[in-house]
Amino acid sequence: MSKFLPLWPDSASTMSGQVDALYIYLLAGCRRHEPRSSLSRSRCSRLSIVVVPGREATQIEGSTILEITWSIIPFFVMLTFSSIWGAVLYFQERTSARHATEVYVVAKQWMWKIEPTWKGQREINELQRPRGAERQG
Repeated sequence: MSKFLPLWPDSASTMSGQVDALYIYLLAGCRRHEPRSSLSRSRCSRLSIVVVPGREATQIEGSTILEITWSIIPFFVMLTFSSIWGAVLYFQERTSARHATEVYVVAKQWMWKIEPTWKGQREINELQRPRGAERQG
């Protein structure tokens, strides 16, 4: 964590940096159009209309198809990219290690009942490894 700009807490896992990057990407994508719209709102609110007698306004014709296209395409690009990125992160996080130890856990309000699948003793709020087992992660 940066001492100068503490936006994120210290990393609690190896995946946290990737999840934070996805979150920042989604946040930036959602906020992409906001500065333009707030800028145009402030311009319109301060705009003074001068009426000149005998002069008519001219209609400016735009391309609706062009405006829809440049709004829809970036939306679907962001949606596709974030969905694929999120799915990859999800499956990386949910896939267990090759020789991972399986443990059966029942969580109650203030207590965890842990029962290892190897021949071990049931514990409350503690997990004990068998002797000689490697610690991973």
